[in-house]
Amino acid sequence: MLLTKLDTPSPSTHENASSLFPYTTTNPISSGVNPLDERFGNGTVHGPEGGGRIRNQVGQNSISTYCYPKEADLESICREWHFHIYFHQRNADEHHAALELRDAVLRLRRDGAFVAVPLFRVNTDPIGPHPVGSYEIWCPSESFASVYSYLALNRGDLSVLIHPLTREEWMESWIIAFQRKDHEVRHAWLGPAFPLDLSALPVKSDNVPLQYPSLKLGYSSTAPKLSLEERKRIGGNVEQILRHEKEAAKAPSDQ
Repeated sequence: MLLTKLDTPSPSTHENASSLFPYTTTNPISSGVNPLDERFGNGTVHGPEGGGRIRNQVGQNSISTYCYPKEADLESICREWHFHIYFHQRNADEHHAALELRDAVLRLRRDGAFVAVPLFRVNTDPIGPHPVGSYEIWCPSESFASVYSYLALNRGDLSVLIHPLTREEWMESWIIAFQRKDHEVRHAWLGPAFPLDLSALPVKSDNVPLQYPSLKLGYSSTAPKLSLEERKRIGGNVEQILRHEKEAAKAPSDQ
């Protein structure tokens, strides 16, 4: 089995899609109140104040069993996703509704609502693990929330299979894909679930997920990443902001 070497994407003359869609890279917690604002201090978190009849509950071993994620854990984020829209291929109404939804997604992408890329092909028969008619929509993590929200609210009676395109490191310098696991244990559904034919998927694959690199989104993104210390500072300031929110659970102390 051939494996794919983990390389850093090379610079491209294509315009970076993250500059075309700046909202996709905006940290949602910076909307309204910026956790990096100096007026919230240096991120030092003090215990919750005040009394109250209900105390914040944390796991008994939370202090000893969990530490802040290492850089490797932060790099393991799923950065690309598939939404598979299902329809009964002999049902003319469902087929029409699925095509209308596809056209709506394409128009919204054209108009700058989000970045989502339906595959050119619409499957009018079962294919691969998919037992009925279907089509694929690729989505980078930068647009995941917007695409998920739109499909959740506008799918009608259609079912949508959602799964990540994961990349897992092997022997420190090679990466492989686990397509079956993505469809079997890492998936989710909008609407009723369909039984999948997992035998059509390899357990391991050297076909490492990375689609539409010209967009420079998802796994192809060249945007600078936050360092571990920057993340800890943001997290600390979020805790400071939430100290006075009575309904917000408090993070366990690591001290």
